[in-house]
Amino acid sequence: NNFKKGSKVLELGCSYGHLLKRLEEDYDTIGIDISTYAISKAKKNLKRPKLIQMNLEKDCNKLNNKKFDVIIAIDIFEHFRKPDQIAKKCFGLLKDGGILILKVPNRSSIILSFLKILNKEEKWDCYKDKTHYSFLKLKEWKKLFEKEGFNIRIIASPPTNILKNLFRKNPKIFFSKFNLKMLNETISFICKKSIKNETST
Repeated sequence: NNFKKGSKVLELGCSYGHLLKRLEEDYDTIGIDISTYAISKAKKNLKRPKLIQMNLEKDCNKLNNKKFDVIIAIDIFEHFRKPDQIAKKCFGLLKDGGILILKVPNRSSIILSFLKILNKEEKWDCYKDKTHYSFLKLKEWKKLFEKEGFNIRIIASPPTNILKNLFRKNPKIFFSKFNLKMLNETISFICKKSIKNETST
């Protein structure tokens, strides 16, 4: 809602294009994914598909020096072996004042701590996917994005499915500054590329 219609939006790891489908009516969207199969499925789901099959860790030239207002990376940074390099690329792809929206595993979660006490750490959902390479604590993720030049504007802890059902009528409770950031298995950030001389918050 902070960006006018027609703003440029890039989704990293767009998969079958379900999120892009909700955004393409109002925004100029581009999706990238490493999977050729996912891109082919996304093309069928979108009315105006702008999609690129690429490995972001190896190649960024296919974006032709485009600049975006928003980059979305939901459940994708943990798949990168060097997430700091991807954060740097995102910073370069954003316009001044643009935002990066992302969700990553939260290695500071109470759930993981509880599993460690039970010697069942391997049961943590985020460890089950063998293509997950990067697991950081909340402070480490925050430091990573700040180091690349982002101002962290919002940190939120999306509820687990159980809590989603309990608080379905009032989901905003999890996105207030008072939410329990250490509780859940994932953590979300909204990171802003600062305009020059803007003070960080």
